[in-house]
Amino acid sequence: MGDKRATVITVGLQKGGVGKSTSSGILSYFLSREGYKVLAVDMDSQGNLTDLLTQQEYDYFEGKNHSGSLRGWQR
Repeated sequence: MGDKRATVITVGLQKGGVGKSTSSGILSYFLSREGYKVLAVDMDSQGNLTDLLTQQEYDYFEGKNHSGSLRGWQR
């Protein structure tokens, strides 16, 4: 079997209100759309990432300006 290892991407800053949950949610969404298996762990007691990923329509991020952010990613 081939040696497949998970890639871990973390987003963390102590300051609040800088877009950690939004950035993590957008990244998770687009990686999953590209066929990657994604596990998003919401460590924030407010649960904003969970709200973002579970209470939005499936195509909420479509048409947003973040779609180019995954260019260059390879499976």
